[in-house]
Amino acid sequence: MAKISPLESLLLFLLAGFAGLFLFFTKDFNPTAALFPRLVAAFSLFCIALSLVIQFMGKGETAPPEKATEQNPESVSWPATLTLQGGYIILIYVIGFSAATLFYLLLSPWQMHYRRWGVILLHGLLLTLSVAVSFHWLFHVRLPKGLIGIPW
Repeated sequence: MAKISPLESLLLFLLAGFAGLFLFFTKDFNPTAALFPRLVAAFSLFCIALSLVIQFMGKGETAPPEKATEQNPESVSWPATLTLQGGYIILIYVIGFSAATLFYLLLSPWQMHYRRWGVILLHGLLLTLSVAVSFHWLFHVRLPKGLIGIPW
């Protein structure tokens, strides 16, 4: 069985942390409202625990060494991807959900070396507009306006 890489360990740790927080914060919710988040969190923790048991209690066989593959120079590094996603979350609180989502949807394809600017711009605008409009008028959910307070 292949060993878990440090990045996979970090991501599993973060997932387990969020699942634990979901279980903790939903304890005071209405049982009906808390059912789905608690089921997802419990199932996530179960799968992580099962993965760890299989990883550490599995047979002592080692997988044959993987061939060293060259990294494609066009591929995006995982720190850059996590930085963009972290920046998106921070920007939601600073400039608001709609503006941050638009920036993210414009920068994410560019980061992945997609250069059809018309498609990127159209996709970013339409998806941001459809999400903001549906949440505002269909679901009656107020989206974060951010510290700057941009109304859109």
